[in-house]
Amino acid sequence: MKKLSQLINADYTFVARILDPSTAETVSFWGNETLYPPIQYSLKGTPCEDLRCSGESCVLHNVTNEYPADQFLIDLSVEGYIGITLSDEQGEVIGILSALYCSPIPQDQVELITRYFMSFANRASRELERIKYEHLLKHQIKDLQVTNDRLQIAQQVYDFSKDGIIVTNAENEIVYVNASLEAMSGYSLTELEGRDPRVLSSGQQDRLFYKGLWNDLAYKGYWQGEFWNRSKDGELYPVFTCISKIPDEQGGVKSYVAIHRDITSEKEAQALIAYQATHDSLTGMLNRYEFNEQLDRELFKVKARKNQGAFITLDVDDFKSINDTQGHGIGDMLLQMIAKRIKDCVQDSDIIARLGGDEFAIFTEFTDMHTVEQLINDLLAAFKPAFEFEALRLRCNTSIGVSIFPQDAVDCHELFKCSDQALYQAKNAGGATYAFFTPELRVAAERHQEVRLRLADAIEQGQIEVKYQPIVNLASGRVARVEALARWTDDTLGPVRPDEFIEIAEHSGLIQPLGCQIAEKALNGLARINRHLNRPIGISINRSPQEFVELVDEYDALPDLAKNAGVPPELISIELTESLMMKDPVLAKKQLNQLKEAGFKLSLDDFGTGYSSLAYLKNFPFDVLKVDRSFINDITEDKDDYVLVKTILEMAKNLGMHSVAEGVETAGQLALVEQLGCECVQGYYYSPAVSVDELLEYIAEHFPSQLK
Repeated sequence: MKKLSQLINADYTFVARILDPSTAETVSFWGNETLYPPIQYSLKGTPCEDLRCSGESCVLHNVTNEYPADQFLIDLSVEGYIGITLSDEQGEVIGILSALYCSPIPQDQVELITRYFMSFANRASRELERIKYEHLLKHQIKDLQVTNDRLQIAQQVYDFSKDGIIVTNAENEIVYVNASLEAMSGYSLTELEGRDPRVLSSGQQDRLFYKGLWNDLAYKGYWQGEFWNRSKDGELYPVFTCISKIPDEQGGVKSYVAIHRDITSEKEAQALIAYQATHDSLTGMLNRYEFNEQLDRELFKVKARKNQGAFITLDVDDFKSINDTQGHGIGDMLLQMIAKRIKDCVQDSDIIARLGGDEFAIFTEFTDMHTVEQLINDLLAAFKPAFEFEALRLRCNTSIGVSIFPQDAVDCHELFKCSDQALYQAKNAGGATYAFFTPELRVAAERHQEVRLRLADAIEQGQIEVKYQPIVNLASGRVARVEALARWTDDTLGPVRPDEFIEIAEHSGLIQPLGCQIAEKALNGLARINRHLNRPIGISINRSPQEFVELVDEYDALPDLAKNAGVPPELISIELTESLMMKDPVLAKKQLNQLKEAGFKLSLDDFGTGYSSLAYLKNFPFDVLKVDRSFINDITEDKDDYVLVKTILEMAKNLGMHSVAEGVETAGQLALVEQLGCECVQGYYYSPAVSVDELLEYIAEHFPSQLK
């Protein structure tokens, strides 16, 4: 019951035998890490009563509402119930196998639970059948003693039983075997009569085993346990055996009765359950739990041998896109092929596992680091040939992280953390490569974790500030708009760079609430600024590509935020980088068109710093093209930067787009970008990003005509 509970994540599991049409008694009842004693209960008004009629019962939630009379379920606070009936070989219902859940059962778990139930049901049915026959045998023997007709009734019981029965005399010589024992062993009664039962022994039980058996028979009068027997044709088969001593009138030994139940199917079911509990069903590799168990033992051995070990984690690069475009069925087939290639790279002594999803792990013992480097190169090379199946040719790479035992860590948990940090480094390097753990990675990971935790609190408490950097129109000499820039100063960490906390937000599920909070504060701040101006100015709000990815089929709050702040959409420009178009051009075009239809303007930021395809300008509805500060920095001295900025500005003009040069810090830079025809500039030459009050003071001092 304990193993079944763990496999299906149940709070309670039990097997109950049917005593009569209205009563059942638990045979094995597990829950709260406790094996409870047998409990008799009435079937009336319980799911078990319905179960006897239907054969199966499944109530995913609110089971106590359907069975309000079942005090047992109420006392245990049960929400979900799954059960099946257990039958003997004649099909008669003899028991019930049930699982109870204190929270609703997810619909997608029912099939898995049912599969484990069916694997377990055969063994449970046979065990109940054995108990039934034992009870029958005891009652028959009791009747035999009462009626003084022992031999006749015993013969009837023996013939009735599906288990193999052996009766010996006081000298342990076989005097009788039933038909089931003959079928099980391959020997006839004639061949066995007069012989010692050890003729059936497989030889796998030693002298101490038999010594304990005979001691129990002598002092307790009975023994039970498992044997491996050997049939006449030499085949081994497991049996669960109960041996009882039959006393004579003087209290001595008259005979022995042994009941053998063939448990081959139960052993097979146990082996299957044990395999499923320790292995990944898709690839046949160890699962995460068993990998950790084996690794803990292996680390002890490696340490004793004074060797080293490499903990290697592999993550398939961009596997999600394969699942999304080809479907999960193809994704599963690809994982199976990847698993085979990984297995071909490792030695039999290595421990390998699929940790989950597209992540794999290897632990290998070594004495020479060269062997580890060779293994890593073999793994990278294994991904180079295309994966071919079902008329498809797919290519994918892997990123690899490596930590070394005991240099980097001395236990499984820490080795995994170190390897995972190295894997993250390999991913950041572009993938299709590997990285070894270094102490600097640990510092970076700890910093990352601390920033992530404190950022979540900062967002929840509204601590992210918004500052405003003026964007000046060179033709009008006025502040045309402002760019909203997020700033965060933590009580413990101090000022945290925007690129650091925004990247962490993108990878930790915080980018949506962060972006929403920044937009809301920015728009409210703009509304306040415009109340002091004789003509409203606009605002540029940066949005992360990850925000758009996470907005698929979800509500975008930006239009409502603008409405609540009283800012018309035409005053709002959404600044984006080209990475959005690179990630998913179809999604990008759809969402950008929706923003345009709602009246917002779109600005392409950092143009020229990445892959910068002209197709972005042609196929996407951008209104503004921003020249990155990296080209402005050296424009007065670097001819190439001058030509590049000139080209970008001419291209923007020819495409009917407005232009903004950011990062303008000197009069020389300003003169050149103005000469090249740039419409607007922003940068420290005019002002850094400042608060609302500071911005109003700045406008009053430098652009007083804009105030009311």
